[in-house]
Amino acid sequence: ANASSSSHTEDMEVDGVVAYNAQDCKSNGFSNLPLHQSNSLLLPCIIEKVKVCAVLDTGCTFSICSPAFARSLGAKITPVDGIIQLGHTNSTQSRIGYTHLNIFYNKIQISFTFEILDFLSSNNAPILLGLDIMPSLNIGITGLISSWFEYTGPALPSPIDTNKHVPNSDSYGTASECKLVYPPIQTLLEENANIDVATTYFNLEVAIVYLETIPGKIAYRKPYPIPIAYKDTVLKQIETWKNDRVSELSLSHNGYNHPLLCVAKKE
Repeated sequence: ANASSSSHTEDMEVDGVVAYNAQDCKSNGFSNLPLHQSNSLLLPCIIEKVKVCAVLDTGCTFSICSPAFARSLGAKITPVDGIIQLGHTNSTQSRIGYTHLNIFYNKIQISFTFEILDFLSSNNAPILLGLDIMPSLNIGITGLISSWFEYTGPALPSPIDTNKHVPNSDSYGTASECKLVYPPIQTLLEENANIDVATTYFNLEVAIVYLETIPGKIAYRKPYPIPIAYKDTVLKQIETWKNDRVSELSLSHNGYNHPLLCVAKKE
């Protein structure tokens, strides 16, 4: 079904206790808990300070308020012309109008436009929440894909905020201080970057570290859990170590293991 687009004010999250007290909830004939006589999804919400249960219908593109409930609230109904296309191709309904109502759900309070329509509800729920209001109330549908054979599910967010720091642009100190520091060391930085790590060895004795082991003893520490979001970065780093001959493959189950520790940093 479709109708004129609905507008809503910016939603805001509020503290649950404060929100409940602020609502000063009322009850009327629609506040009784309906008998769940179908597979409909019933959600508790507060409409204009009246506690009711609403039907969640993801097949409806707009949200609905029953005329009787609107009248019980004393809500202003704005008449409008047009028709509503229902589920069957030959089934239509003349529009009555729309009304603006305040709704409180899951610590979110917004003002939203509801279509006035007598809708079938075996649960006697006076409100129907359609697709248009779901994002505003943080109600979502998961498991959706956009192609037939490719996996297009949600990607795990990167634990590294790449927007927080810009490489080579987040210098320590002021710009004038950086200009004094960089020129003297720039040549050294370039020479260091041109070192072929794979074929060059440090000639400083302190650069070589030996780990003495006790015969018949092993040194094994259980690996730390590594987030899936780090997987590609870790594999890339291991490949770099192998190419630079910093590390080499070892026999499996040799009794020695040292866990990797991943730390987010600037690139």
